[in-house]
Amino acid sequence: MVAAVAAATTFSEILHASAADLRELLGKRKPSSQPRKRLGNAAARLGLTKARLVCALGFNRDARELGAELLALGYASYDDLAQHRNHVFVTDVYAEIPLDDVLVIYSHAKDDPDTLSILQYLMLRRLSQIEAAIDAQVQVWVIERYKREVRHIYLNGIAQIAFVEGRLEQGHPGFRALANELKLVIDSKLLSGGEICARESLLASEKKRLIERGLAPAAGSNATA
Repeated sequence: MVAAVAAATTFSEILHASAADLRELLGKRKPSSQPRKRLGNAAARLGLTKARLVCALGFNRDARELGAELLALGYASYDDLAQHRNHVFVTDVYAEIPLDDVLVIYSHAKDDPDTLSILQYLMLRRLSQIEAAIDAQVQVWVIERYKREVRHIYLNGIAQIAFVEGRLEQGHPGFRALANELKLVIDSKLLSGGEICARESLLASEKKRLIERGLAPAAGSNATA
């Protein structure tokens, strides 16, 4: 893998690299004496943007073992990197981090329970940020990526019940409809249609739509969703 640095190192390679490979990739050259340029210089050497390097490295569990290499990038510790990673992941709206990279992060997290747990909270904030961007300026390409991301979260085992509860309590009904999210919750078997309809946070129109589609039992029915 290290030989690939001569051309470009992919996002996935950094995300999945061992601690030894990360040291080789990050520690081969002397860092800039100007802290603000350290991360940018390292990213440029690897053929990545700063945001992509922050997320690929930050979501790599083995990066916790790095010391001098993180200092060379301007981070006092892994926790410092993790805070920056969280900010970048939450606030980027497909500008610096392509959707494909986001989906790679999700797939990688399935093998790391700690990261998967952290993502439940981060995904809530991230989707809210994307929704705010769509509200501010409707762009078809952002909407399509948003819908793909939501679908991936539910149908690939990324969403857990804490995330679902957060979306039902905090989410916007218009965006739930846009992403067909309530059906995705049911298809992912996290909650049944009947359990969703029991949530007071849902609009009556949303519950009615589930019943009309046969995804939830009508009021007073003993049928299961």
